[in-house]
Amino acid sequence: MNVLEHTEDIKVHLQSCLGLLKDKNSLIYIQCPNYTFPFECHFYKWFIPFLPKFTFKYLRKKSLIKQFGKEKYNNILNYLNFNCTYFKLKKLNLPITFIHPLKDIFDRLDSDSEFKKRLLSNNLIKISYNLIKFLKIKSLLIAIFPKFLCPYLIITLKK
Repeated sequence: MNVLEHTEDIKVHLQSCLGLLKDKNSLIYIQCPNYTFPFECHFYKWFIPFLPKFTFKYLRKKSLIKQFGKEKYNNILNYLNFNCTYFKLKKLNLPITFIHPLKDIFDRLDSDSEFKKRLLSNNLIKISYNLIKFLKIKSLLIAIFPKFLCPYLIITLKK
């Protein structure tokens, strides 16, 4: 969980993971940020869609150094692989299946009180979630909302 964006070469890492699978019934479940969605969870900052590294390296560098300090800023920026996107993972030609993150989010909101407390501390998210529950449209949102626009990706690897 949330390690793939720290690997230097995502394809090599995923191929190594595939080598760990013993048979066709085993799978690896991976969750990582989606850098198509314009929010970076290490910096807790918004960025220009499809240009996260540019945003943090050039446009927000000064404010991030002020917030985190130069060393921590450099560590985070240097060890993030911004190729964790739905489109780039799809192009790797590996046996990847994408699971819809909204289903995971809704399931966790219903079953994980700590997750619910953290997520619903944001008023906009709380209002949206309560409206979705009231309208009973969770399944509809999962069916129509594109995976590539979700804040994180969930993938499985199978032999």
